[in-house]
Amino acid sequence: MKDLSKLVAGIHYKIGLLLEQKQVLEAEKQSLVNQIAELNATIDKQKELIEAQRGEIETVKISKNIGSTEEKEKTKVLINELVEKIDNITVHIAERPYRLKVTSEEEEANARYAAQEIERELKLYKDQYHFNDMQDLLSMLLLQYANKSLSLEKQLHFRDKELESKLYDIEQLLNDNTPKL
Repeated sequence: MKDLSKLVAGIHYKIGLLLEQKQVLEAEKQSLVNQIAELNATIDKQKELIEAQRGEIETVKISKNIGSTEEKEKTKVLINELVEKIDNITVHIAERPYRLKVTSEEEEANARYAAQEIERELKLYKDQYHFNDMQDLLSMLLLQYANKSLSLEKQLHFRDKELESKLYDIEQLLNDNTPKL
């Protein structure tokens, strides 16, 4: 019986060691996953810069070769294509790149800020909740944003009605206190 108790205690001790090792390895894995995500983001930014520089080089080449009317038309088409490419941006959400077409610097800033906020919320969710895959986290986040949006819509509708009522009251006061001609 003593041998069995020693065996069970030994197994229990080894399981404890394995669990500690597992926690250490999971922490290392998460750190590596974060590093990979940062490196991928850096790579994508560098790819964007390279692509932009290629476009600039192509523009310079084109401007040097402008000659005939046909060349000018080709040049216009190519410049328009380059402008369309420039209007596209890439944001990263859940370690995936998403290309967006923007029409202004403000729209670009808003899109980048929104992507950063989504990433921040996803990180919080990763740390706080158990999840099977990224879709679970994204679904939770989507539900949270939809709930906030509906709440804000209700508040806005209530304020609009309240404002409308107050404006009506003001109009009534003005009508009642204005001499009739």
